[in-house]
Amino acid sequence: MMLNTSAMIEFMEMQKFRQKWIILIVGVIALLSWWAFIQQIVFESPFGSNPAPDYVIYILLAIFGIALPLFIFGYRMETVVNADFILVKMTLLGKRLIQIDEIKECYAREYRPIMEYGGWGWRWSPSMGVAYNVTGNKGVQLKLKNGRMILIGSQRPEQLAERINNLRKGP
Repeated sequence: MMLNTSAMIEFMEMQKFRQKWIILIVGVIALLSWWAFIQQIVFESPFGSNPAPDYVIYILLAIFGIALPLFIFGYRMETVVNADFILVKMTLLGKRLIQIDEIKECYAREYRPIMEYGGWGWRWSPSMGVAYNVTGNKGVQLKLKNGRMILIGSQRPEQLAERINNLRKGP
């Protein structure tokens, strides 16, 4: 089946990590790695009572002081719905295309990200299926005709579910 990528967009949403606790943890880790770098490399004073070699400090800075903050603060999830499909794109984790005619059931719901899926991001649970989420505890549950379940996190779940259900019914 050919995708109609020029079809009118029915719904579009972009989400980013907004949880204060994630920002706090990433910020503290980044600051600690920068502090270690400045103390040991710039001021040439060993960091801690059993300092790591300089190359380890460079690696820690690159991973935790630069890459992790860039990933977390640049990470986003985009959801686009048109007449033919739902497209969910997640930074660095890929994308998922769901044909509208594959959907058997669609409804907005609240969920428990940690208990049901193990957290946020691109998640899989043996009992709940796949989840695409970055923030909050609301989303749209899709049950596909093949039996698979997909949860799409959304800040506007009622609007998203309504648009999908209207498209499922046809014009």
